[in-house]
Amino acid sequence: MKYLLFIFSILILPTIVFAQSFEFPEGQPIFDYDPVAEALGNQATQSSSIIDSNTGLPNGIEEQVSKKMSPEIPQPGQLVDLSVNIFSTNIDKAVISWYVDGSLKESGQGLKKYSVRAPQSGKTMNIRVTIDKENGGTLTETFTIAPAEVNILYEAKTYTPPLYKGASLFTNESVIRFVAEPNFIDTNGRKIDPKTLVYKWYKNDSIIANASGSGRQVFEYAGGAIQRDMKITVKVSAVRSPLTSENSVFIQEYSPQIVMYEKNPLYGILYEQAVAGSFSLDRTEVEFKAVPYYFSTKSDTDVSLAYNWFMNNQNIGVSRQKNIMTFRNTENAKGTAQVNVEIKNTDKIFQASRAGVKLDFSSSGGTDFNF
Repeated sequence: MKYLLFIFSILILPTIVFAQSFEFPEGQPIFDYDPVAEALGNQATQSSSIIDSNTGLPNGIEEQVSKKMSPEIPQPGQLVDLSVNIFSTNIDKAVISWYVDGSLKESGQGLKKYSVRAPQSGKTMNIRVTIDKENGGTLTETFTIAPAEVNILYEAKTYTPPLYKGASLFTNESVIRFVAEPNFIDTNGRKIDPKTLVYKWYKNDSIIANASGSGRQVFEYAGGAIQRDMKITVKVSAVRSPLTSENSVFIQEYSPQIVMYEKNPLYGILYEQAVAGSFSLDRTEVEFKAVPYYFSTKSDTDVSLAYNWFMNNQNIGVSRQKNIMTFRNTENAKGTAQVNVEIKNTDKIFQASRAGVKLDFSSSGGTDFNF
């Protein structure tokens, strides 16, 4: 029994001595003390010392002003909408002032939007906006408007007959050529040489890298077998100058066409009156000429064009002049016949078209034709 008391004394006495020698914070019960909480509290105190109470940002980090200009690349005389915003403080309580070329134009609380008309080509407008925050401090942002002009001329490399007043249209597998015509005026009032400008070409908002660069004001695009409508954009900028401009054109894809004309023995090809629908054959014979439109050829007799003539859906071949066919009355009988012509581009298999006319002959049991 005396040995058990001895062992108990050895185990319990050091614990009591250790507890008496350890000092807890004054007035704090031993079971409420949390060293981890104390460490976190110290860390929070240190963190608050590195945060700017005015901006809510770490000390040394400047507030950023978000700015927007619409349109981003204005044309001369175009109305431009400007706006600013900050996210660290309430901008609606700030006093915002707008200066145009150094002159105060508008000032007021929460005036975060302003509109101005762009100057003429060759002129630069500088706009400064100051933001006086409610809790003190001023932020400044600037805009520069330096408008210029660029036009886009375009033409498809497809065939139209001589003296045709319309444009050559873009068809599948054809080539279309675009030319940018910039009008950039420098601060001295002189026009900048287009060859010194930088051009960026885009198709449906995707840049065409191999067509872009310094002096690249001409761009050619080859259509595919299946071609959809597209938007072509050019962005032009001057070197060592804020002058910049852009423009876009929308290109619709068309199909090749055939138009038939009468070849009169006295007046030649009557291009002013197309033959379509029904044609009354009130004389001995008539000649029709088939003219291809918007095929990728240089003439209507190009070797790549294959002509085929049909009567009542029967292939009657081609004449010696493959784009001209002669029809004659041979018997006394009334009737009609359907005349069609088909043209195919043997170099562009997706370029083909067909046209026709109903031939109304007054005294014929049928019609004859020449090759």
